[in-house]
Amino acid sequence: MYIRKHSIFPEEFPESWASDWGEDEFGLWMAFTYKGVRQAFRWCEPGMFLMGSPENEPERESFGNDETQHQVTLTKGFWIADTTVTQALWEVVMGDNPSHFKGEELPVEKINWEEAQAFIAKMNGLKAELKLCLPTEAQWEYACRAASTAPFCWGDQIDSTLVNFDGNYPYNNGSPSEYREQTIAVKELYCNDWGLYQMHGNV
Repeated sequence: MYIRKHSIFPEEFPESWASDWGEDEFGLWMAFTYKGVRQAFRWCEPGMFLMGSPENEPERESFGNDETQHQVTLTKGFWIADTTVTQALWEVVMGDNPSHFKGEELPVEKINWEEAQAFIAKMNGLKAELKLCLPTEAQWEYACRAASTAPFCWGDQIDSTLVNFDGNYPYNNGSPSEYREQTIAVKELYCNDWGLYQMHGNV
C-alpha cells in the first residue's frame, strides 16, 4: 500500500478555516464546510519536478514551446482542492447551477474564467482566511503528476476506468474503452498518489 510521508510541513495546521483535518496514506488534508457542503484540500509540499514532456513522448504536441520539458522548483508549499468544484458547493455559494449535466456530486461546468473568479471571491468573502485562488500552471502540473514522470500519474496508458474521456479514441494505440458521454461524480474514479481526483479530466 502506498503511504506518503511529508518532509516539509505547512506553517499552520490546522488552519482556522478548517472544519476537520487529519493525515492518511496520501498525506495531510484539511476540509472547509459551508452550509453542509464539504470541500477537502491536500497539502503539496515544496519541491522540484520536470514540467512539460520529453520530445519522444507519444502524441506529444509538436507545435509551439509550451511542452518544452524543463525543471521547475516550487519554493513554497500549497493546499489544493482534492476534487473539482461540485455542483452542490457551487449552488450553496453562488445560488445557481449553470451545469448541463445535473448532479450534486458532478463537477460544475459551463462556466468561464470570470465566473470561476467570482466564485473564488465569494468564497473568500465568506471566510477571508481561506485565501483561495486558482493554481498556477506549475502548481497544477506538480500536483497532477504526484511525483510521476510518466505521461499520466498512473503510468504510460489510460482507459475509461481511470479517466472520463471518449474511450473510442484511446491514447497511443491502447484498447478502446467506455465513452460515458457525460460528466461523472468527482470521486467516482481513482485518485492519484497525492489523493487528488480526476486530474486528467472529467468535464
